[in-house]
Amino acid sequence: MKRFLIPLLLLPLASGCIAIAAAGAGAAATYGFVSYKNNVSSTEFDRPLALTFKATLHGLSAQDYEIQGEPELGPKGAEIVAGSATVWVERMVGDTTRVRVRVGTFDSDDNRRLGRLLLEEIGRRLGK
Repeated sequence: MKRFLIPLLLLPLASGCIAIAAAGAGAAATYGFVSYKNNVSSTEFDRPLALTFKATLHGLSAQDYEIQGEPELGPKGAEIVAGSATVWVERMVGDTTRVRVRVGTFDSDDNRRLGRLLLEEIGRRLGK
């Protein structure tokens, strides 16, 4: 009888540990989402969408990012996946185009640096 009683007495403690572990996993997942969400650099260029799209493709190649597939430019913009980078080229008002860059999965100094370098390369190709 004692063999059955001891596990029953320990059950509430085990469920508390499970709850704490689940809360910790939830916190880690939340941090991952926030980091992923914040890992985007962006710049607006006073250049037409098509010109900015071409400059982005050339900038990615110049920075040794391998473009996956054949990105297509739509009327509102394009999404380009190239290695560890994802780039969104978006039409804004008039001839303004916004370029958003995410390098890597998580927010880090190095990923932000690489994103800014890519935006700088695109700007250089646009004459900025």
